[in-house]
Amino acid sequence: MRHYIKFNNLNIRGIPGSKISLEINKGDIVAVTGPTGAGKSTLVGYIAGIVRPDNIGTVLIDGLDPFSQLDERKIHRMCGIVSQDPDQDIVFNSVLKDVVFAPENIGLDKQRISRRAGNYFKHFKLGKTKKRDFDQISLSEKQRTVLSSELIMHQDILILDDAVSMQDSESAYSILKSVISAARKRKQTVIFVSQRYKEIELADKIIELKDGEASYKSIGELSSILPDREEVQGEPVPGLNFLIGKGKVKRGSEDPDNMMGETAIDMADVFFSYGKDTIIKELYCRFCRGTEYHITGKSGSGKTTFLKLLAGINLERSGSINRMGRTALAMQLPSEQLFEDTVIEDVMYQKRLLGVPKPDARRAAETMLTNLGIAKTKWEKHPLKLSMGEQRLVLLAGVFLADADIILLDKPYAGLDTDGYYKVRYYIEEMLKEGKCVIVVD
Repeated sequence: MRHYIKFNNLNIRGIPGSKISLEINKGDIVAVTGPTGAGKSTLVGYIAGIVRPDNIGTVLIDGLDPFSQLDERKIHRMCGIVSQDPDQDIVFNSVLKDVVFAPENIGLDKQRISRRAGNYFKHFKLGKTKKRDFDQISLSEKQRTVLSSELIMHQDILILDDAVSMQDSESAYSILKSVISAARKRKQTVIFVSQRYKEIELADKIIELKDGEASYKSIGELSSILPDREEVQGEPVPGLNFLIGKGKVKRGSEDPDNMMGETAIDMADVFFSYGKDTIIKELYCRFCRGTEYHITGKSGSGKTTFLKLLAGINLERSGSINRMGRTALAMQLPSEQLFEDTVIEDVMYQKRLLGVPKPDARRAAETMLTNLGIAKTKWEKHPLKLSMGEQRLVLLAGVFLADADIILLDKPYAGLDTDGYYKVRYYIEEMLKEGKCVIVVD
């Protein structure tokens, strides 16, 4: 029997000594997992034809080579991919125009396009966004829109590269489950990258990529997937569409101010809106030093907007926000904040802003990168050449070195493996002991 997708002694770019030989059958639902930086995105990129292998013939799809000029167009019609970063998949700024572009481009019947688009807008709760531009919607809405623009094509192979990572955990699971359910009915092959235990359980087969090797594993044999985390019980706050809950409290017993709950941020009668859309209304809220807060709620409810308001990126329309100290923010997409030419320079940047001499700043950056598991061989690379999980760790390294009093983290664990998760947790808990205020969007 000829396998539908076949890797034969494939070398994964950037993973020395890697040699992958695997087969995937038509209609399989396959989860790809493994440590941060193991090459998961590169592996699925080979199937989609967006990453070129060293040698042609090492990747075959239904007997076709994605990098043969004769087969390339057929493969692109057969296979669709949704990237981790939705901005990479956007063609037009208009949401509706972007969703219908691909099926219109291949001449699909307009009524069929309209019917499919309407179904996906409704299913993914995007009805209010279809007449907007992408710069007017949230990152989670962008991700659902980009997913719709691929699903509408009904291709034979669907690749999801951590494509629901910007959703809240409940929504992410629900979306992936519905996509897989529809794929089974159409006998569509689905290959999805994930680090979440619950999502991986949805797959028929699991491929673990580790140390340059790939093999099928049972879920009990995996070591790198994110642990199930206890959900922080959020409390509704008047004026917000989401919840705020308290996580760990690490107030030092020798610091009387912290024991009393010294204020880090005080918000009084704050109002914020995007045009006619009110996000925050008449909000009174107080955050204390030495306490970790978790912002939870449905995707698109305004959590990221709120974090940017706390950081001073978004400015309140009325009311006041008083910050008792310096703030540092790590946003959802690392690509929005990583701008230096090398990893080490990016991590050093905050220390240099504080006036720390370059040799001392470099030593601090090297220590932080080592402790967060970024290999020395990657320090002189451009940060955006790293995997998404590694980019996130680089961004967090810089934020942790900023010596800020208020730390704002938007989905800091997205794309990380177990090891990365616990390393980030260690630094968060150390900052809490130092009396810093940590606010996390889950």
